[in-house]
Amino acid sequence: MTRKSQSAIGSGEVVGGLLVFVSLVLLVLPDPAQVQITHALAAVLINPWLEVRNFGEDVLRVRADNERLAAQVATLELQLAAERRRLADQFREIGPAVPSQFDAPVAPCRVVARKRARLATMVQIRSREPLDWRADQPVISPRGILGRIHTIIGPQAAWVELLSAPDMALGVEFERTGLVGVLRPRADRFVVELVGRDEDVVPGDLVITAGIAEVRDGPDRPPHDPVPRGLRVGVVRQVSAPSDQIFKDISVQPLADFNRNETVFVVGARPLAAAREARP
Repeated sequence: MTRKSQSAIGSGEVVGGLLVFVSLVLLVLPDPAQVQITHALAAVLINPWLEVRNFGEDVLRVRADNERLAAQVATLELQLAAERRRLADQFREIGPAVPSQFDAPVAPCRVVARKRARLATMVQIRSREPLDWRADQPVISPRGILGRIHTIIGPQAAWVELLSAPDMALGVEFERTGLVGVLRPRADRFVVELVGRDEDVVPGDLVITAGIAEVRDGPDRPPHDPVPRGLRVGVVRQVSAPSDQIFKDISVQPLADFNRNETVFVVGARPLAAAREARP
């Protein structure tokens, strides 16, 4: 027999003898003393084991929580990637109507009705989900600006006043030069007014929204929120400078098709649930 095994046997005999001695002592002691000594031995011998066991259970529980959180993070990352792809697809669907660095939210809608009258040309749109939107927000098609929100019917429906409405006016800018003017419908064409006869405007110039606030008459009427700058409006078709006028006569071919039923986008509108969460 090796020295190591002899040592182990000797240690076992010592522990066994100690337990026999403790047992005999407990037998001769009165009951209250037995209870006190038993509690003391439990605190010395059992509590450390319980603490080690509890620590091990805590470690296992934390590890399980970490694995669950890692799975949740992975799921959220996948959802975020899917949302980014959806937004990218949406902007590709919008087409060239918005500039590449445009960061305002856009909400897709479809045209469901049309209304033509002497002083109004409007379409009714319906969104796929409830929206937080307001009057005068611009509405664009994949090619260019179509009009702006005129009347909110409900969270998923609104009337849109088209650029072709007789009393429509829109602040615009010539992208090449930065000149600004006002786009208005005139009979069977669109014109840009208030551009001086000596200014540099040529056929083919791209016309975009100017992003200038509209100030209306009245002491208590604040400026309207401007249509964002950079939305595509149209292309200059004809330019002339009549000798009896101080402004150029500029005809513009709009990029949007006002007679086409298609998916349109409300600029600045957000899903109602997201808007409520963002409010303080």
